[in-house]
Amino acid sequence: MISARSLAIPIFCALLSAHLSYAQDHSTYREFQFGLNLPAIAKLADLSLSEAKVLHQRPALIQELTWQPPSSLRSSPQADPVWNTIFSFYNGD
Repeated sequence: MISARSLAIPIFCALLSAHLSYAQDHSTYREFQFGLNLPAIAKLADLSLSEAKVLHQRPALIQELTWQPPSSLRSSPQADPVWNTIFSFYNGD
């Protein structure tokens, strides 16, 4: 006869794996996604390419672009906890 404990373990594992299959993709935030280049991020953030700060030029170009959500989203911390985001780029990527 199958005991309740030996049946509970597979059921628990099945429930846990089902929950993990619906986990959020942490490589994206809003429409931004890891791996996008500077022009794509600037377009999504509605910023100019000239707003990117050059931190270092040689031997590799390192740039930063700062983005802040629209003020309507920043009005309450419950709406969006992100006040600003800094995107860093190595040779434009």
